[in-house]
Amino acid sequence: MSIGSNRRAFIGGLGAAATWPLAAHSQQRAKVHHLGVLLFSTPSTDPTLKIVHSSLNALGYVEGRDLIFAYRYADGHPERLAELAAALVQEKPDLNVHNTHRVSQQCRSR
Repeated sequence: MSIGSNRRAFIGGLGAAATWPLAAHSQQRAKVHHLGVLLFSTPSTDPTLKIVHSSLNALGYVEGRDLIFAYRYADGHPERLAELAAALVQEKPDLNVHNTHRVSQQCRSR
């Protein structure tokens, strides 16, 4: 082999080595987002939550694969909101989802 062909092989090897991190990065799993959900009612009776789920599904997000929800609900008891908001904020979700001003105030005060 000549010096020129050794140089080409060396440079080619460097190029291949430089792409290894890119290939590894593309194979990594996307981040799973944690969403905190605080409701005045319950998940089964809250129409807003159904809209959130269907909208996220339409965007390609799947619960359990891309998203993990942490549900807290007051069952219609406003006195429980402060405690539930504090517990939810302690979990440090990527996003808090709530649908009333009263619930928003409790999350902000934490």
